[in-house]
Amino acid sequence: MRSRELILAKWLPAVMLILLLQPAMAHAHDPKRRSRKPTKAAAALKEARSKMDAAKARLAAAGKYRCCMKPTCDLCARTGGVCECAANVAAGRGACGECLEGWKAGLGTVKGVDPKAVTLLAASERPIDDELKRINELVLAREAMNTAKRTLVAEGRYSCCIRGGCDSCAHEADCPCGTNLVNPPVTTQNSKKGDSGICGECLDGWHSGQGAFQGIELSELKMAEMEMGMEMPSSFGVGTMFRQGSGTSWLPESTPMYAVMKETGSWMWMLHPFAYVTYTKQSGPRGDQKLYSGNSFMASAQREVKGLTAAGPGTLLIRGMLSLEPATAGGDGYPLLFQTGETFKRMPLTDRQHPHDFIMELAVAYSAPVAKKTVVSLYVAPMGEPVLGPPAYPHRASALDNPEAPIGHHWQDSSHISAGVVTLGVAQDKWKLEGSVFTGREPDEKRWNFEKPRFDSWATRLSINPHPDWSMQVSYGFLRHPETVEPGVNVRRVTASVSYQRPIGDRSYLASTFVWGRNFKSGDFFVRNYGTNAFLAESHYSWRDRASLFARYERVEKDELFAAGEHTHDPLIFPINRFTIGGVYDLPLPGAFDWGVGSSFGVHRFPEVLKFFYGERPVSATIFLRFRAKRLGSRESN
Repeated sequence: MRSRELILAKWLPAVMLILLLQPAMAHAHDPKRRSRKPTKAAAALKEARSKMDAAKARLAAAGKYRCCMKPTCDLCARTGGVCECAANVAAGRGACGECLEGWKAGLGTVKGVDPKAVTLLAASERPIDDELKRINELVLAREAMNTAKRTLVAEGRYSCCIRGGCDSCAHEADCPCGTNLVNPPVTTQNSKKGDSGICGECLDGWHSGQGAFQGIELSELKMAEMEMGMEMPSSFGVGTMFRQGSGTSWLPESTPMYAVMKETGSWMWMLHPFAYVTYTKQSGPRGDQKLYSGNSFMASAQREVKGLTAAGPGTLLIRGMLSLEPATAGGDGYPLLFQTGETFKRMPLTDRQHPHDFIMELAVAYSAPVAKKTVVSLYVAPMGEPVLGPPAYPHRASALDNPEAPIGHHWQDSSHISAGVVTLGVAQDKWKLEGSVFTGREPDEKRWNFEKPRFDSWATRLSINPHPDWSMQVSYGFLRHPETVEPGVNVRRVTASVSYQRPIGDRSYLASTFVWGRNFKSGDFFVRNYGTNAFLAESHYSWRDRASLFARYERVEKDELFAAGEHTHDPLIFPINRFTIGGVYDLPLPGAFDWGVGSSFGVHRFPEVLKFFYGERPVSATIFLRFRAKRLGSRESN
């Protein structure tokens, strides 16, 4: 390994850990409200945040601050010096306005409480300690916040509807609550003041008699829909970030997101860590057992930039995805019966899943509207994903808790790590048409380095999202010499997929995906050209982020189960059926991350002739520990 690769391998985990420990967004407001331009109030806001956090820490140490959501509210500290929202919510009495907003965004932390049952607890019924209200940290926090608010008002980005102004919107450097209340953007025959909604702190203020406008009844007030990240704009200009899959692919809009999110100035940062510590045993003569870790760490940063036309501003995205699997799974990957694709020590990997490269993605993307409903996008990646296939399996909600790769991976989405990718796209709200040029050769055995871009292959894809719960795609591509052990052999691949994501009740959901992929091989080394197919159907049911069940069925026509060259002149094609079922229980641990323990079991059906090699009834059994960020939220179906 070269020296720079050693340095990367040594220091990257520490860098990723630092990113993981950064705090999440302070508030759950609709990000459409956030101004993307820097504000001169940034320093004062940072000071106010620092002092308020110090005040809450001091109050918590004294046993006076027990909030019911995470991150904890500021409202109770500022107005009363005491927070008993956790006890009040547990007793069914309600919470302050800021906590109420947090519960609606899925940030509540009191176990066994239905978020829909949380109500507003009047300020007169919440505890107040006049002495604690005057602690130095709170005084300094108020002073810094007042300075910031004066600046925000002067910049024309702060229009609050309560006397004194809310702090939660101020922290986002943008408060439209007053404008929304007096002149709502909704203009229908039955609309009324406040139809667009106000923040939870303003709602609390109105019920406490702090409303700043005359002629408005409490019955007219409505809290804005503020689920965490609900309206985060997509990095590719259409829909929200919940639609974004791997590369430039689309997921259903209602797909949940498990991530750490933070905003600094005009940049929005996101981190998606996933890791499994897994022990698997695959039985039979060609089986094996191994303890390994599959993992990936994706980080992205995006901001608003200058657009191409007067239709609107553009969006710049920088994204990277890394994996330590070359070290944690090893060069030969992990045992997986009937899996094929790629090599180890210049021999085909058979009955094993190869490790991902250390650099899975390194990409820059730009998108901008060119008309009222039309957006164009450009994606450039030294290592990235072309427009061939559905979202890669680690990014599909239907495969979220399954640590094993599909055995049809190299028919459906194996190009998700390609050296050198350039993609152009045009999209409207419900469809997107894209084209890519990229390198067809799959990654080699040197997992820590960059592959050499050749741009010798191409692909095109049409994606359609007809409804927030549905996503579909068809794609076609030409891959030049994808397999190292098959020099001179080209592959033409066609795929089609349908994904369905259904929110169910309180934070539960069902996600399902069907994928078909077909490889047609041709080249000088074949007496005849031929095609093979792979079908996949998988589902995942998550119950309130506490437990989940998953299942996957595959039927794949395998042509690479034996040593390279045996099938080149007269290919041996074997239909393989594999069914896997499993589940995960999420441990009830505090913090920003989920830890779950799970297991899965797989069975196979295959031609009689293969029983000499695989045994009568080979099975797979797996147990694992799963780590990921907690869920930000999801969109309910309309």
